[in-house]
Amino acid sequence: RRHDMTWHRVGYINLFVLICFLQSAKAFYGKKSGVVSLTPKNFDDHVAVYDDAVVLVEFFAPWCGHCKSLKPHWEKVAKNLQGIVTVAAVDCDADENKQLAAKYGIKGFPTIKVFVGKRSPEDYQGARDATAIADFATSKLTSKHITIVKDSNEASFLKSDMPKVLLFTDKRASSTLYKSLSIKFQKDIDFGEVRVKKAKKLVQKYGVNKIPGLLVFSQGEVTPVHYTGPINAKSLDIYLRQLLGEEISEEKLPEIRDQSCMEEYCVKGGNLCAILITNSEVKDSKNAENIFKTVSDERTDSFFTFATLNGTQHSEFVKKAFDDLSLDWIRVVVLSAKKKAFAAFVGALSVSSIEDFLQGIILKSVRISPMKVDTFPQLPNETKYCKSKEKPKSERKSKPKSDKSRQDFSMVVTLDSANFSKVVGTSRLPVMVEFYAPWCGHCKSLAPEWEKAARNLETMVVFAKVDATQEPNLAQQYGIEGYPTIKYFEANRGKGDLKGKDYRGGRTAKAIAAHALDMLRPISVPYLSSHVEFKSWLSENPAIPKVVLFTDKNKVPLPVKALSLAFKDDIEFCAVSSSVTSVMEEFKIEKAPMMIAMTEREGQEGKVDKEMAITPFKGKFSFIALMQWLSPFFRRSERDQDPSEKPATEDDEFEIGELDVPLISSQEHFANYCVKRLGLCGLVFLDEELTNDALKGSSSYIDTLLSVVKESKGPKFHFGWVPRANQEALLTGFGVSDSPINLVVMNARKLRYANFLGAFTVENISGFLSDILSGLTSTSKIKAIPTFGDVVVKIPSVEGEEAAESPNKAKVKEEL
Repeated sequence: RRHDMTWHRVGYINLFVLICFLQSAKAFYGKKSGVVSLTPKNFDDHVAVYDDAVVLVEFFAPWCGHCKSLKPHWEKVAKNLQGIVTVAAVDCDADENKQLAAKYGIKGFPTIKVFVGKRSPEDYQGARDATAIADFATSKLTSKHITIVKDSNEASFLKSDMPKVLLFTDKRASSTLYKSLSIKFQKDIDFGEVRVKKAKKLVQKYGVNKIPGLLVFSQGEVTPVHYTGPINAKSLDIYLRQLLGEEISEEKLPEIRDQSCMEEYCVKGGNLCAILITNSEVKDSKNAENIFKTVSDERTDSFFTFATLNGTQHSEFVKKAFDDLSLDWIRVVVLSAKKKAFAAFVGALSVSSIEDFLQGIILKSVRISPMKVDTFPQLPNETKYCKSKEKPKSERKSKPKSDKSRQDFSMVVTLDSANFSKVVGTSRLPVMVEFYAPWCGHCKSLAPEWEKAARNLETMVVFAKVDATQEPNLAQQYGIEGYPTIKYFEANRGKGDLKGKDYRGGRTAKAIAAHALDMLRPISVPYLSSHVEFKSWLSENPAIPKVVLFTDKNKVPLPVKALSLAFKDDIEFCAVSSSVTSVMEEFKIEKAPMMIAMTEREGQEGKVDKEMAITPFKGKFSFIALMQWLSPFFRRSERDQDPSEKPATEDDEFEIGELDVPLISSQEHFANYCVKRLGLCGLVFLDEELTNDALKGSSSYIDTLLSVVKESKGPKFHFGWVPRANQEALLTGFGVSDSPINLVVMNARKLRYANFLGAFTVENISGFLSDILSGLTSTSKIKAIPTFGDVVVKIPSVEGEEAAESPNKAKVKEEL
């Protein structure tokens, strides 16, 4: 009966969404889709704005089945061609747009037309997939506004007083991005292009050492500026408009300026709050903000709210809330105000590394730290910056709201050859994978049923899909001969087991979900019906956190079985019958169902001690809510460790002998100490002042590392220090910041590294190293080990220095 109610509820939600779709094109194509909704009022503002500008327009009706099938492809075209070609749509079902439909002779839906400048539109008659449509649109971009610059015509190109842009490229044809920019700015900027293979003198003359390279000449200037920003449509559009003197007001992430903003962005919504903590004294703060903004823009789910916080102004709050988090560098944290817990990002800041960090939080593979405060810290200042408008109170009882955040993103994981083995091979939960083709009609019919089944099961079973036309190797590996083909991978398979079975059941959400749930039924979770059984279970493995469900059912619910899989080896689960009143009374459980977590267990013979930490679940029972609730008790097991970060075994260990942190003094020394040697190598880069301290044998930082090495248990790291001078290749290769001291840990065999961020203390560094070994710290890939530069240092003299040298200083001299 509960399942039937769920289906009705989903049906009502879909009906509501359908009604919204029928109201306007704005609902059919959302704000984040990139598709411009056209009406008679704004049509001329977007079409034929510039000579030769290309605009794609879809004339559609929201009720049209073919329009719905085209929708994801149209949105993909809009995203891929953003800033290059305008992708728009006209809702012909809206009364205000009927005159546009009549003007352009629209007789069926969807009809696609391409407008090039002020010319008559051309009908698109090709395939209805994103690639074909995008190729057609970009083929209409002209290169006539670009001058091919050679030695012979360089002077004539530079002769005019207009601003100029000169692109150095190794391509034989102009790129779509460069064509679109030359069209947009045709009246204000001269665009030139140098084909470097045929103009080596120009490359040498202008000192272009990176291809593609972009030189910008301001109006009347003959000396260019090398453009160093991102090569993408948005960044270049802003840059060139600023070159022409336009004032650009860039869209920024909301800033948490006082407690009212904290309430607005991080407390009220209930989402996890991803915060960029800035530092005005750090040079790359602007770049970090751009990276964080890009991550925010590219995420399509509703798990996270993104905001910034000025760490310099609110350092006291940061220390209280985030456990004395160091502000020596730009920091990223994810905050759960409700749980008073946070996760701190460690590693080199990049779009991919932060996305991996956020994905790790969703998948429960990132360490979550509880705040060490009783009450949530408050930001200073009056409540003024982000004060929401108070809504008038209504005496009517409000209807329960649907969980909109869950409707805004897909619960189906997209797989490809890069992530298939990682997702399927390491998932503890059952996995169902659909192999499909975008043009396949049966696949399109299955898509909403597949999504509905995934959403209804709330990730108790992982639902995924593979575009077989884009992944032919995967399709061949699994013998895919028709579409759609569904494979399933059962629970309790070995790690890396990629042997799937064919699903032969019905193609409705109900049938698919029933099969998925059947894979959970064999999972064994103790069902305890007596006090003796409970005490016996409780006494086993006392160090492992335990979760108890008190239930009035006569069996273990399937969501609990799924939880036991998700947290296998990390948390032990059981279900206790509500008829065992003695256990209910012992834990003060008034009625079932109720779930509690026990994180400590002291006492003897299974007796519950009063000091035991018992946490009851107080939310609405759902699998996702329970996963989030249990995350603070999660301990990452060896099964989930990244193979590239697997701790060294005894066979891998390198006998260090004398504990030391030597100066790495040459390429040969670096190769022998860090590259050829087994284990993980830590490099400490010191600026000139700290180098002098180290040469004197009086460096507190080196002493800290010595303490880390001495206190470490298990696999050994080896550390060395390097003066920053003459180490440009190492500093660039490992993404080292401009701080006076930097620590990088590298795995030479795996060509991976991680940057340490934080206060240089034994506790922090030991935690960082521990996280590397357990796979909790995100690491970055390098193509090759950077070259070690020459070390030239002079051992400084110390006034009043005794003739006898300290052991450290003698060792330094010996190394030199």
